[in-house]
Amino acid sequence: MVDPSLKMPSLLPKGTVAMIAGVGIFSFFGNLLLLAGPLYMLQIYDRVLATRSVETLIGLTVITLFLLLIWGVLDFSRGRLLARLGTEFQQNIDHAIGVIPENQADRFRGVSREKLIARAESIERAIALPLGGALADVVWVPIFLAGLALFHPLLSCLAMLGLLGIVALHWLAHRLARSATQEARSHGRRASQVASQIEANEEGSLRADNRRNLWRYWREIRQHAQLFEGRGADLRGLFETAQRTWKLCLQSAMLGLGAYLVLRAELSPGAMVAATILLVRAIGPVDAIAAHWPTFREARNNWRELRLEFKAHPAMRQAPALANTDACVAARSLCLSGFKDARPIDFELQEGEVLGVIGTAGAGKTALLRALSPQRSSAWGKDVVEGHQYVAARPTFFAGSIAQNISGFRKEATAAQMINAARDAGLSEAIEQLESGLLTEVDTALEDWPEALRYRLALAQAIYEAPAVLLLDDPFAAQPPEGVQIISDLIEARSKAGQTTIFTARHPTALGVVQKLLWLEAGQSRGFGPRDSILARFLAPRPVQDKAVQLDLVS
Repeated sequence: MVDPSLKMPSLLPKGTVAMIAGVGIFSFFGNLLLLAGPLYMLQIYDRVLATRSVETLIGLTVITLFLLLIWGVLDFSRGRLLARLGTEFQQNIDHAIGVIPENQADRFRGVSREKLIARAESIERAIALPLGGALADVVWVPIFLAGLALFHPLLSCLAMLGLLGIVALHWLAHRLARSATQEARSHGRRASQVASQIEANEEGSLRADNRRNLWRYWREIRQHAQLFEGRGADLRGLFETAQRTWKLCLQSAMLGLGAYLVLRAELSPGAMVAATILLVRAIGPVDAIAAHWPTFREARNNWRELRLEFKAHPAMRQAPALANTDACVAARSLCLSGFKDARPIDFELQEGEVLGVIGTAGAGKTALLRALSPQRSSAWGKDVVEGHQYVAARPTFFAGSIAQNISGFRKEATAAQMINAARDAGLSEAIEQLESGLLTEVDTALEDWPEALRYRLALAQAIYEAPAVLLLDDPFAAQPPEGVQIISDLIEARSKAGQTTIFTARHPTALGVVQKLLWLEAGQSRGFGPRDSILARFLAPRPVQDKAVQLDLVS
């Protein structure tokens, strides 16, 4: 069942229709202003040269230059608008992907986030390239051909023949060079794979002669890759030359045909030159689209795939949910991932209670905490508040300062909150010893920090906004006595403030701060209740001595 607070996002950014309309308006007036060139030629040949009027020449030249200046401004504005459209599209997709709940990230038909971003980037490139402007200008090609037909039908027929030739040459170039490029990439990947495998066995069981044979095989693959790369480059160079030659011949043919029609008194000299300019304008968009056709096709396919993937995804967060301050936890019919046949788990905690989760190694303690974390909660069909914060046993940090990691890279972070969180996590002394304090890059700090301080840094991030429920995975592992005391004091202070804490308990000292214990075994509950009664059952002698139980508690 889809969460009503979630909904399918729009792939297009706000204002897309307005930006596309702006591109259309700029294209309309831009192409209209480009007719100033052909009209200027017509007037020069038919009016200025006939009347020998300098004043007319100056007037026509000033008007034409002014119109072309306006065209330059419009063309620049259209280019910036297309670039902005591509950037905002990419940012919109990035935002939509960034707010996908972790447990739903694999529901894009098995497509990773990186693949979704790459598809959006290909669409952005297609919009920002000259291809975007060419697509806006291509609707004017029939108008330019109609203008040539008004001069003379033969001129329009020659232009259409030229356009067909340009499209055919581009198609042949893409068709023939594509196979060579694919072969080059295939051999390149094979060569990289072989090289990596050889290097991975440098200290292995390969004999010297085998290693030499493998490197010779690698060189052969590389030579094949370079051969196909050269073949593709030759084909592309051949057809690029053929395309330039064809366009030059086409312009000369248009001028020659126009001159022939002038000699037959079927066309004026001005129209002859104007027809050549109109031909260039008609060729431009078609040539650009044909040249960038693989990019356009890739962008079109990626757009189709993005629509299908986002449509297949049942729901997306419209906005970050507001933190719920309810510190009560009620887990009902909770099934842990990886334990198919285990009975569902049920337990309930009141505000301020501390729960220790105990059990043998592999009993499902970490799986329970992950199931209760906000990123995974909706996977189990239960109601878990967004105020939960989970700290993994081996936390991950991101490139940035210690302050940024503690605040979770929030823009509205305050120094007081970061200092308080660092103090409560027992990091004040370690941070003071750093040259730049909280502004120290986290990678620099972690080079010298032991595992205990790394965990407490993640703890500081988790308590930055005083979450209602704190989930700690193995918090006392690798902690020195002072670290154990700091975390114990933090848990007790949270309990007095009415905030709930759940953690996996392996350290004997940790059990002193809990009110309740949950005993897990094979992904199901063996007991839940007051600490002393559950601990007595857990430590009671068994018919078969289970060393894993004892080791997991005291290690």
